[in-house]
Amino acid sequence: MTPAAYNDSLVGEQVKILKLADELQVSMDMMLPEDMDKLQKKLVSLLNKSEEKVKSTEPYKEDPALRDATLHFIEVYQRLAGKEYRDAMALSSKPDSSFTENDQARLDLLYKQIDRLSEDAIQNCRKAQETFAGKNAMKLIKDSVPG
Repeated sequence: MTPAAYNDSLVGEQVKILKLADELQVSMDMMLPEDMDKLQKKLVSLLNKSEEKVKSTEPYKEDPALRDATLHFIEVYQRLAGKEYRDAMALSSKPDSSFTENDQARLDLLYKQIDRLSEDAIQNCRKAQETFAGKNAMKLIKDSVPG
C-alpha cells in the first residue's frame, strides 16, 4: 500500500464519522427527536465498524502514529455519541413548555464541550497526518482532514 492510499483510508474513516456527526447536529438544532435517535444509533454503529477497521490496519512501516491518532479520534466520537450527544438530544427533545433557561445553559455548555473535544481530535489527526506525510515524502495537496 502506498503512503497516500494508507493516509486516504484512515482519513476516509474520519470523514464518514464527521459527516454523520454533522447530520446528527443538524437534527438536534432542528429539534427532530426521531431523526436524532436514528442518526445517533447510526453514528454508534459506524463508530464501532470504523474502530474495528482501523484497529485491524497495520501501522505503516511500523509507525502507528497516524493509525493511533485515528483511533483516538474514533474514541472521542464514541464518547460524544454515548454521553454529550445523548445529553444534548434529551434536552433538545424537551417540549418548549418545559424547556428552561437552565436547560438552555446546559445545552450551550454541551455544544461547547462537543466542539472542543471534536476540534482537539481533528487537530491531533491533522498533526499526525502532516508528520506522516513528512516521513513518507508525501505532499499533502489539500487539508484532507475536515473540520
